[in-house]
Amino acid sequence: NRVTIDDIVRKNNVTEAIDTIWNLTDNIRYSNINQDLGKSGQYEIAVHNEEGCAAHHTLTINMHQVDNLKVEKQESTYCYGSLANFTAQGDNAREYEWTNLTEGIVKTGSTYNEPITARNDFMLIATEKELGCKDTIEFTVDAYPYKELTITGNKTSCRDSLVILSVEDALTDIRWTLDDTTMTEKNIHFIADKNRQINVSGIDENGCLATESFILEVAYLEDPIIAYSTIDDTEYALSDDVKEVEFKETTTPSGSELYTFTWNFGDGQSWIDSTSNEVSHLYNDTLIHSRRDIPVELIVEHKYGCRKSTSTILKIDPFLFVPNTMIADGSYIFMENYDVQIYDRVGTLIYQGSGWDGTYKGEPASEDTYFYSLTYFEKGEKKIRTGYITVVR
Repeated sequence: NRVTIDDIVRKNNVTEAIDTIWNLTDNIRYSNINQDLGKSGQYEIAVHNEEGCAAHHTLTINMHQVDNLKVEKQESTYCYGSLANFTAQGDNAREYEWTNLTEGIVKTGSTYNEPITARNDFMLIATEKELGCKDTIEFTVDAYPYKELTITGNKTSCRDSLVILSVEDALTDIRWTLDDTTMTEKNIHFIADKNRQINVSGIDENGCLATESFILEVAYLEDPIIAYSTIDDTEYALSDDVKEVEFKETTTPSGSELYTFTWNFGDGQSWIDSTSNEVSHLYNDTLIHSRRDIPVELIVEHKYGCRKSTSTILKIDPFLFVPNTMIADGSYIFMENYDVQIYDRVGTLIYQGSGWDGTYKGEPASEDTYFYSLTYFEKGEKKIRTGYITVVR
């Protein structure tokens, strides 16, 4: 409790004017009579009366206080998040109350434990045993900033690929932990085989433990397989009547955004898709009429960089249907998109071009039987087919 010099001189009936007061125990000089003495000891008071006569009074003052009150703490600045342990000591204290003035936390007891993540101001109030007098101590502790480690390298990988990781911070006692394996180098490398929990730790420039953890995600890409539509369960995918093929890659899930599919359809056209493993493609008549095998290629790439490719062969139905009768009303074209030559009964060439609509010099040809010469391909080899077509109306 607060006791001033003025309280003491009035209680001891000192009526003279006070000049100075000395704490003879600690050799401290007081000049303000309202100053809190704060502790027990032997005091000398220098006074003078109205006539100017000087005198000295010596008093022994016993104050009820917590003697030798102090706080023992490990550090003034702690590592971020570490547990601060404070211990209160006082020779005649009966209880202690701690207040974290920054966080508004109040605890009782001779010890105080709390994780420290920033600057915190504390106050300790100790209560003296006999009269319940209270003494206080205020102190401050701080925390080093949180250190986020900088990890470089590939945190995603493909199975059987080389993983290289490095911690860029200035650390000592570096330790990498991969499941049951520990490595102590700054830079590490290993072959990815599965998803792994990876932990790295080290001691920073403040002597604090810095840590970082992450999951190494490892992708496995199966050998891709191409499935495609065929004609009536035959081996053929294309014909003069069927010109569109539906393709699907069967080992990857549909709708996944992890994969990119690059298709090469064998006709100079390609398609890249990152949302679907299915695609359809329309082939032109020229290619179909060639009757040659069409190589289709596919590259599947995972977003982690894994890449695999495959290919297949599309077969075109070799059967070539040539009608022997046509109606020359402009609604039908004989062997459309095929190179044909048409001769009349006496051998005169009346038409040459791609398909014949049954006209001659802009008019419907006469009802008759005509000779044709048809150019077509068989597995890419040019061939000629001849025969007769009868025009009716």
